[in-house]
Amino acid sequence: SSEEETRSHREMKNHPKDGPEVDLENLFHPHPEGENSKTVMLLGPSGVGKTTAAWKFMLDWASDKLWLTKFDYAFYISCNALRCGPKLMSAMEMILNSCPPGMVSMEDVLANQESLLLIVDGFEDFKLFDVPADMLDKDPHRKQEVVNLLMGLFKKKIFPKCHLLVTTRPRGVSPLLKCLRSPLLVDVLGFDPVHRKEYFHRFFQNTGQANQIFELVQRNETLFRMCFLPATCWVIGSIFQQNPQAELLQDIPETATLTEIHLHLLLTFLGTNSRPSNLEDLCSLAKDGMLQRTLVFHEEELKERGLDCYLTSDPPSASREVFCQDVQVETLYKFTHLGFQEFFAALFYLLDTETTRTPYQDLFGDQKECNSKYLMVIRFLYGLSNVERMSVLQESWSFKLSRTKVWPELLRWVDQEAKAHSFKREEDLLELCHCVYEMKDVVFAQRAMKNVHDLDLRTQLLTKLDFDALSFCLSAAEALNSVRLSGYEFGPQRFQQLLMNRCGLSSTACKDLTPIVMANTRLTSLDLGENPLEDSGVSYLCEWLLQPTCPLQILCKYNLCCCPNIGVLWVWLGGSGRGRILQNPPSLPTPLTCFLALFSCPGQPKETQPISWDSMGGREEVGAGPVRGGIYQLSQ
Repeated sequence: SSEEETRSHREMKNHPKDGPEVDLENLFHPHPEGENSKTVMLLGPSGVGKTTAAWKFMLDWASDKLWLTKFDYAFYISCNALRCGPKLMSAMEMILNSCPPGMVSMEDVLANQESLLLIVDGFEDFKLFDVPADMLDKDPHRKQEVVNLLMGLFKKKIFPKCHLLVTTRPRGVSPLLKCLRSPLLVDVLGFDPVHRKEYFHRFFQNTGQANQIFELVQRNETLFRMCFLPATCWVIGSIFQQNPQAELLQDIPETATLTEIHLHLLLTFLGTNSRPSNLEDLCSLAKDGMLQRTLVFHEEELKERGLDCYLTSDPPSASREVFCQDVQVETLYKFTHLGFQEFFAALFYLLDTETTRTPYQDLFGDQKECNSKYLMVIRFLYGLSNVERMSVLQESWSFKLSRTKVWPELLRWVDQEAKAHSFKREEDLLELCHCVYEMKDVVFAQRAMKNVHDLDLRTQLLTKLDFDALSFCLSAAEALNSVRLSGYEFGPQRFQQLLMNRCGLSSTACKDLTPIVMANTRLTSLDLGENPLEDSGVSYLCEWLLQPTCPLQILCKYNLCCCPNIGVLWVWLGGSGRGRILQNPPSLPTPLTCFLALFSCPGQPKETQPISWDSMGGREEVGAGPVRGGIYQLSQ
């Protein structure tokens, strides 16, 4: 799925030491280890710019800016064009198809294979069958099936001395690696923050407008991360180009899920009150494409499905930007953004029509491999099952949605994954958290999280969205035995509030929690309510809490089981006295008096200081002087 691929790229960008940057001029030169690879694979998710990079290589080579002395011949081979071309073709026909007749001498090409570069773009659209090399035809003039032709090329039966550059999505790598000889794998990481800003400045000639839009995007961390894909930047730029006054980004909350962001982008991109034509057929096409791993569609297929309106030179406004035409083959179309295809595919399962029949087994198959292919579609399905989002879509596009049949299927999928022990794997457990968070339904969350007893995400928490999903699920988890987290991935300047009430946190779990809170300089509120931390658990946090630079203003931990008469409530008061109770347990009498307990700020005596608290958790000082920082215990 797109999310699976983009997440792996985020991990690479967070840990750049895992691989060196590549110098394009020396791409085919010997590696530091001394090996000289003649085959390079460019890997990246859809929309990251692999095809654009391939075109740029060709342009720079033709302009004598790249590989000037390395290659005498360079040919661009579009796999999309091959799929639509003749079933039988020779290798020479394949590479000369894009050249005017008589421009290139085939004899020269064959005689100078060392200086020949073939760029094979978009290979993920082909399904490879592992044919032994000795069964492949090595004659470049003999016609054969296109797949066998590519196999012969990759296994160096045809043009054995040439150089190859192949672009593909990560999911197409495994079968391809079996065919290639010592390939160099290069990841296309997309735009870093500097390049995102540069893109908007190139998109808009008005510097002020470019800065304004970039700043709006940057305010939402999840949306800003999505902009590592140039395709996402283009969608946002196009929206503002159509309507410079659009208040698109200001309406997206910081806690927005991926479904909320895509819904907002799609409605604004197509027109909020303008329904796409033949919506049911469009969703069906998107769904079938995802299940069949097809991202490119022939115009004949669109016509057969009644989607002719998307092929006209002047389609309705809401249909104008759904598809984009292939540059190499004018009869091919694909969704403008892979996220839009995944979105429409998920929407298909919620359409409430007589003709819509939902084969959930295809999407929620029993095999883990099946689920991993459609992670983003499944996540969107959870997100679109949210009542508020369904209402927004129904009102905007005037059609009926129903989650009556989907709800039990979503729960069945969770139960199925739990029985398969999938949630013992960190990546699957995090995906469950994201799916549950997408729906944002407390009742559903409680039913889904009952399957989770041990929560271990020590290596998975990379983004604010990861953390938001985790926090939501923790608040609904009632069967947790243990929680294991690690916070170094968050880095500084991340989150301000950490709610972990009723998470089954033990005193030992606080030892894992402390590095997380210490790594975040913006954390001002920490709720550990109704967890059996005991005094020993709280003591793990004290090294951080008692630091003069600790930003925390609110720490709440209460356990009504400890003392039936009044209960015990730990409250952290920052050194400036800005602290307050997050929430009073409803059974406690008010007002309460707060006494400085076992711990106090460095250099301050351990003494009691009475403070009265009203029923709303506000502070009313009784003693003279400012409130001292420390951990306080409440009593009547």
